[in-house]
Amino acid sequence: MAKMEKIRKERSEMFLPPLTVEQFFLEDRAN
Repeated sequence: MAKMEKIRKERSEMFLPPLTVEQFFLEDRAN
């Protein structure tokens, strides 16, 4: 889950809404 927190932190720093769990898993599969 550390990866998710890292992504959330990066997105919040860019003033984007936090990832939902669904978006996280979709993006994680795409990478």
